[in-house]
Amino acid sequence: AEYMGHLLSVYFFSLMPLTSLSIEELCCILVYFNKITLSNLALVCRFWYQASKHQLVWNRYRASDDPTITFIDIVDLLGDHLKHIQRLDLFRSHGCITSQGIRTLAKACNMLKFLDVGHSCEVSDDGLLALAEFCPQFESLFLRRCTFVTGYSIGKIMSSCPLMNVLHISGCRRVGDDAFDIIKSTKLGNIDISDTSITHSGFIQLLKHGKSLKRLWCSQIKSEDLETLHDNCPDLTEVHLSNAANITETSLLKYIQRNTALTAIGLHQCSIANDEVVNNITSCCPNMEYVSLYDCVHSSEYWLRMLSNCSKLKSIVISPLSGVIDPPIWDNFMMDRPNLIRIFFSSYSKPMNLTPITQASKLRSLSLFSCNINETSMSSSISTNWKYLTHLSLAYNNLLNDEMLLQLVTLCPNLESLDLDHCSILGRSLLLTRRLCPSITELSVSGCYELERLFFRDIGLFKRLCSLRCSYLNSASIGDRELSSLLSDLPCLQRLSFTCSDPKMEFLTKGVYTTITRLEVTSPLLERVIDDELLLKLVHTFPSLLSLSVHSTSITIEGLSRALDNLRHLQLIEFTSSESFDKTLVEQLVVHHKRIIEVRGPH
Repeated sequence: AEYMGHLLSVYFFSLMPLTSLSIEELCCILVYFNKITLSNLALVCRFWYQASKHQLVWNRYRASDDPTITFIDIVDLLGDHLKHIQRLDLFRSHGCITSQGIRTLAKACNMLKFLDVGHSCEVSDDGLLALAEFCPQFESLFLRRCTFVTGYSIGKIMSSCPLMNVLHISGCRRVGDDAFDIIKSTKLGNIDISDTSITHSGFIQLLKHGKSLKRLWCSQIKSEDLETLHDNCPDLTEVHLSNAANITETSLLKYIQRNTALTAIGLHQCSIANDEVVNNITSCCPNMEYVSLYDCVHSSEYWLRMLSNCSKLKSIVISPLSGVIDPPIWDNFMMDRPNLIRIFFSSYSKPMNLTPITQASKLRSLSLFSCNINETSMSSSISTNWKYLTHLSLAYNNLLNDEMLLQLVTLCPNLESLDLDHCSILGRSLLLTRRLCPSITELSVSGCYELERLFFRDIGLFKRLCSLRCSYLNSASIGDRELSSLLSDLPCLQRLSFTCSDPKMEFLTKGVYTTITRLEVTSPLLERVIDDELLLKLVHTFPSLLSLSVHSTSITIEGLSRALDNLRHLQLIEFTSSESFDKTLVEQLVVHHKRIIEVRGPH
């Protein structure tokens, strides 16, 4: 923002008079600023004030891009322009959005058509019912992992908003078949009901109203349903089947052969995915753009050769990437791929050549998990700029060092998420990475055993960091002082994962950190230093937790009960303990604490 502000001042005052730009042209620049900068710009003059408050700026505003935003800021800054808002993207808005906030926005934004409040765990039915009441033109709703939402509010919205077209409720585990009980007709064209409590019967009821369905994510489907899907949903072009254990190879092949208009197919953890299935995908569906074969046990080196025939491919996921990829196959696949935006490969045993991947200049996400990246993987003469790349995962490439990392991140100036778990980096390259990629909000360095202590002392440079994973590091790299420093120096930190190397953890007594909502704490290997007393310290230090994971512990059922009593917002607790737990007692705890969605314990 500071650099853009300097640019603006040079551009406007040195090269041309302010009045030479129209207010619409100025708004196209202001959409890239956060709310603090916009507030300061509004004080410059009347013209800048009008531009900073203009509808064009706030129609494209994304709270997830602004780590300083709060709900009060949103209402204050939008002011009278709320009534003109048609689209609000509040995905992962750092806990600032509540049900009361959604209700206030719905009353003020009568023209609202799009709302994304994914991962906003404070949102419940009370807020969503206001959308059904006040927003008759509503069309698209994204509620990923809003765990307090039930099927009642979803059904009300769909029955009250006749234009409702997009519904994503993945991870909303309180949503069941009641979401579709009151539907008489629906024009839903895009729906994600994976990882919900919707049963197979509820899924069939949805298909009966699925004439307009074009995109579907689900895990409830069976072999016989593919026939119903073909008959009832003639316009379906995207099918994503997660953990679809009840589908046979024959039924899947038949569906692919009959639906040649498919542009996307996802087969996540599907044991039936094999060479014949992939061959049918490439030969029967000429317009295929997205193929996901994640965690498919029958993967082979021929998949990449066959997928080379999909000339329109934009996204590819193959895990594990078995066999040996010959250079000609690799080069042939990457050749003429101007539209490729996502690559996910994992578990490749031979040294991977990254040079062909650099031909995909529009990549947005690149994940090379355990792909044996080393010094021979990349040519030093590469000049490609991955200016669209925001997510880079290089986890479990234990030969990846600082020089190689710098060579890669230099190509990615707009990087937001970086995963370096179990790589051989020292830390100096990460500090340079921050200067090369100032937009990084998620960083994972778990298992980087050679990471230097210097990195954590300067981690405050990552001011926008919202998520940090630094578990299983050398005790010489991170200790009590470093943990205390990073908690005080990272004002936007929401998610933290670390290993408790010191049984005392004295930094827990130095402050209370309310911004942390997701915490994962592990003990060193072969040790169990986390007990009831330490768990209670964690609870008092991080009182706003929505999710808590503690591993390799010696906590008891009594200690667990006290922890739950003190965490008013907790929805998920995950733990492993050397103590034996009575399953009935754990179930009683869940019943007593009704806000708890899930407990993952020794049983």
